[in-house]
Amino acid sequence: NTGNHCRIEINPPAFRRRWPSLYEAVQDGQPDRFSLLDVSLAEVSASPEQRVVWMGDHTVWPRLNAKTLRDRTVEHQPTPIPGAPPTTVGQGYSTLAWVPEAQGSWALPLLHERIPGNRDPLTVMAHQLEQVCRRSAYCGLGLFDAEYGNARFIRLTAALPCDQIV
Repeated sequence: NTGNHCRIEINPPAFRRRWPSLYEAVQDGQPDRFSLLDVSLAEVSASPEQRVVWMGDHTVWPRLNAKTLRDRTVEHQPTPIPGAPPTTVGQGYSTLAWVPEAQGSWALPLLHERIPGNRDPLTVMAHQLEQVCRRSAYCGLGLFDAEYGNARFIRLTAALPCDQIV
């Protein structure tokens, strides 16, 4: 402030970037997801008294009106409307997270990916669990909802050193 006038610096030294750098940041900002997984797993600790707990889930992003969105699939979605089919059109996502505390409500998502139309939630989750078990010193205990409580998922994950509750 110089008297009654404010001085505004258009290009301060700390902000030398221009708009094209935004596109470069988006282009360069696609880290290898398994490198990020390795960093996250380095934080996972376990002791003989406490097992590492993984939680897997399949969630849906309904996109009923997105007719131009590629690879929409019919997904299971509960509805409170009696007699209505429990389905929606959208995209399914598979998430495998680390649950660090026996008490509390937070979890650290380790792998989160869209389930493409040519794959199914069981195959994607089995692959995610395999990636975590291969990279982690502690495979621990996997918790999964009823969708995974079937012989096919158990066969897909049978060779993994991970106990499961479904």
